[in-house]
Amino acid sequence: MFFSNIILGIIQGITEFLPISSSGHLLILQEIFKTDNRLIVDILLHIATILAVIIYFYKDLVCLIEGVFKKDRESLRSLFFILITTFITGIIAIIAKDFFDSLFNSAHLISLSFLFTGTILVMTKKFMTGNQNINSINLNYAFILGVTQAIAITPGISRSGITIATLLFMSFKKEEAFRISFLVSIPAVIGALILEFKGISSALINNFYPILAGFIAALIFGLLSLRLLSFLIEKSKFYIFGFYCFFIAILTFIYFK
Repeated sequence: MFFSNIILGIIQGITEFLPISSSGHLLILQEIFKTDNRLIVDILLHIATILAVIIYFYKDLVCLIEGVFKKDRESLRSLFFILITTFITGIIAIIAKDFFDSLFNSAHLISLSFLFTGTILVMTKKFMTGNQNINSINLNYAFILGVTQAIAITPGISRSGITIATLLFMSFKKEEAFRISFLVSIPAVIGALILEFKGISSALINNFYPILAGFIAALIFGLLSLRLLSFLIEKSKFYIFGFYCFFIAILTFIYFK
């Protein structure tokens, strides 16, 4: 169980942050190996993911919190934007919960979702020269980003991929798109963690060390993936992940045909 959780953690850490859909990859593995690790996957997703993001964006978060306490206008605007985006995502997720849950039972849908993600990512190649930053944010941007983040609940559609792409399409600087995408993910992940706290507590009591092994693997590879993604975005190579998604879409279609 230790080994399988470590492998699961590595996959989760890599695919959660790179724009290639962790939910899609994990659902494929569960179909192939006929296993049901959804609870452990959720633990790795919520705890390791949020910790990796907090560690990586520690300075940004400290500056934001200090600015809010000092009533700095830009910091307050940024916090408002993050909260509105999270609110929009949460409302859609709650209203369409049954619909999104049903999508996890359709392995064939994953190939189409990967194809959609790949198309969106390849399109970003011509949108890497935007000049807007977080000071340009407004309610319209928050609404659009909240909707796209909700769409990413669909297995095979990458949250980081679709949100970064959305910000690039709205002419944000590529570095800002990367940063904003992950900052707005923090409240959403915390909310999901709170909702599943009971199940997580029970699983930790019964499988503490195996889950810890997977958690550490997910955290380490998550941080490495964030650094790799940041580097490729700086080099305007974000679009290359689209070709990987096309490849996985074809393999998935053939396997589950």
